[in-house]
Amino acid sequence: MRDLRPRRRRAVGLVLALAALMALVPMGAALGNHTVATRTDIAFTSTLSEVIEPGEEWVDEAGIYHLRGMVEVDDIAGDLSGTATVTVNVDANEAEGWVSAWGTIEIVDEAGWWSGTWLNNQFFDGEEFVEVGFTIVTGHGGNAGMTIAGGLTLADDDSGTATIEGTLQTMAVPHEALTINQDLCFQEDGSISGGFIASGAIEGSGSAQFAAEASGGIWTHTYNLFAITELANEHGTIAIAFMGGAQDGEVYSGAWGPFMILGGDGAYAELYGAGRSVATVFFTDTCASGLGVRVSFVGVAHYNSPNALLPVE
Repeated sequence: MRDLRPRRRRAVGLVLALAALMALVPMGAALGNHTVATRTDIAFTSTLSEVIEPGEEWVDEAGIYHLRGMVEVDDIAGDLSGTATVTVNVDANEAEGWVSAWGTIEIVDEAGWWSGTWLNNQFFDGEEFVEVGFTIVTGHGGNAGMTIAGGLTLADDDSGTATIEGTLQTMAVPHEALTINQDLCFQEDGSISGGFIASGAIEGSGSAQFAAEASGGIWTHTYNLFAITELANEHGTIAIAFMGGAQDGEVYSGAWGPFMILGGDGAYAELYGAGRSVATVFFTDTCASGLGVRVSFVGVAHYNSPNALLPVE
């Protein structure tokens, strides 16, 4: 059996699980034209340099291992180069064969810096080892207007090296404001679906499908959440990823963080966008399950084609 004990050098092993959606992603023109938005593949390595804060470790009465607040510094090399500061939190049960890890990441490079969050879940599905994780980072300074969504794969050896692979979106001007509100229900089959209404760069409404992966558990009530929502109407489809901190409790259950448009088709094939998201879970009689979730995206968008936006009747 593979050793699932949390590794001090790196507790995050993220696998890019967006491949099924990449068919929706139209690759843009070359960088450098500020009127043209782009999506390009990006890959770089993250290698542990030092642990600057060991954090707090304990094992509870149920045998669950917990780590909170470990901070490490990594060297970044590849399509992106610089230094990363990573915070790590872990819940794990070696006997049951699972690890759930999450935290924040900040990368400093020559142009500016990137900030974001990550999560990673490792477990056995029968005899098969499964590792699922995601990260989204937003650019600042000279990297403003850029977002990276993707995953991080941990090396099987003890080199302390991880490979990050994903998509870099670079926005362009002019921007249009974008607001998308989704009202969704937890369905009895475990899926989450409903509808959306949008204004600004997208005017109209349609159906919405929502899939999420969360880290952490009932021991903390705070964790990270990654989700992909797919919107569809008569004009086309749009895939949007968002990720950030999350909380469950008696007063508030929800998540908050950045979002990035992964791609689309039809009228939305040349749509690019990013911004902030908030998701709130609530009890409601309008859902057969009694449980709903409202997701709001507020940000900016850009169409590479001036004729892409179709009128809504």
